[in-house]
Amino acid sequence: MSDNPQPNLMNMPEFFLKSILKKLDVQSIQTMRKVSPIFRYYVDHSRLDSSILKVSVFLQSPDKIFLDLKITNDLYEIEYQKNGDDGCFVQYRNKRKEVTGQNIATTLGHDLGLILKKQLSVVKEFSLMCNEKCLTTICDQFVRALSAQLAERESPLKLKTLSWEGSIDEGQIMPLLSRFDPIHINKIELQRLNKNSVLRPLIGVEEIMNSPQWRRIKTFEAVGFVVANQMRHFTHLTCANFLIETVTTQDIMTLRQIALQTTKFNEFSFSYVNFTDETQFFRIFGQPHRAEDMKNKWFYRYPGGRDALLVIWETNCFKFAHIQPRFFDKFGVPKHDLVVL
Repeated sequence: MSDNPQPNLMNMPEFFLKSILKKLDVQSIQTMRKVSPIFRYYVDHSRLDSSILKVSVFLQSPDKIFLDLKITNDLYEIEYQKNGDDGCFVQYRNKRKEVTGQNIATTLGHDLGLILKKQLSVVKEFSLMCNEKCLTTICDQFVRALSAQLAERESPLKLKTLSWEGSIDEGQIMPLLSRFDPIHINKIELQRLNKNSVLRPLIGVEEIMNSPQWRRIKTFEAVGFVVANQMRHFTHLTCANFLIETVTTQDIMTLRQIALQTTKFNEFSFSYVNFTDETQFFRIFGQPHRAEDMKNKWFYRYPGGRDALLVIWETNCFKFAHIQPRFFDKFGVPKHDLVVL
């Protein structure tokens, strides 16, 4: 009788085990962790990739929250339901698991953290949507659990877009934003839940704008609140849409100068509450090329090229747009009458 053990997963050479695990999906990898301490150690310490493209978290209520994970050819939709004072059910397709001693928000944060700890490739978007009923406790618990798991990664998570819909609370946003690799993040979207669409609160986001992640982004959108920060915090952006408290003529002059320095500039729109020196604007900025339909328009040629920069000023709103020649007719750009600065 041979003394050689029968081949099985427990004594399989590491090369073959790694090859097998690379072919598993997110759910299967997490299942493998539960097979034995050896497998759990191998999964946690090997360089596997969860291959998540998009993460969507919906904190619907204190009793029910959802997690969607998008990969190349599939979508994992996971539901967390409250069970008693300190427990929950986790449901995925036709399977249901009971978790005791841990609330639904912490369970979700812990589970998602374990998955993202194995994420090597770039996540295209992380989206969090938080119902008003979950703005405090549920959101805090989820962020705390997820942030703790991400802190154990060997390197920051590579993310392109952070989309946050709920309360604009830096105490909730920053613990996650700080875990994302500044090199890869490109866009931040902030949308504040507001029952009254007319009344928009004034909010300053100093911590976010002083972060290394903010200095790397190129696109920013803010909905439902007035940004209290100064315009200088936004001039590195190539695409934007927000409402700011105060703007000056010098701010507009600076934006025009920066926009004309690179053809990577796209579309920069902002509304404002106060224009401190509006009465002096035309004298300093220059008279519009065209005024129609309550809109003042300026057209500038990009240095050394054929593209145009369009500046529009209408009621409490400015828009800067980079226009290529093939779109001149659409935007009414005068082909042979562009201002050169």
